[in-house]
Amino acid sequence: MFLREIPKSGVPDIDLVNKEKLSKRGKYIQGIRDQLRKRFRSEYLGQLRHQSVKNHQIKPLKVEEIVLLEDVNKKQTFWDLARVEKLIPGRDGQIRLAVIKTANSEFLRPVQRLFLLEMDSPVLSVADDST
Repeated sequence: MFLREIPKSGVPDIDLVNKEKLSKRGKYIQGIRDQLRKRFRSEYLGQLRHQSVKNHQIKPLKVEEIVLLEDVNKKQTFWDLARVEKLIPGRDGQIRLAVIKTANSEFLRPVQRLFLLEMDSPVLSVADDST
């Protein structure tokens, strides 16, 4: 009664797992991640810019929003993602420039060269997560 056989789980014993299997799995996961990133850039971001230009309905930028940074030297699917740090109005009071931050640097760009990513909910920081 007490000496029943314990059913095996799908997790192998750590002593039986070799380095080659782990490296194959890591390469597989990295490949999936790269494919997902490539598909996201080619499908979603390309469609987003096309709709933005087609509809001519430009939503005003806000600080902390994620934007696509237009680069004439790159294909549209390889444009960088950036976050709006500060908005700078022109003499007429309209927002003309934005200080944006990419993964590597921070610089000033005209808002006509920025394309807003559509997000329904605001990005939460780690400090806001109190649950």
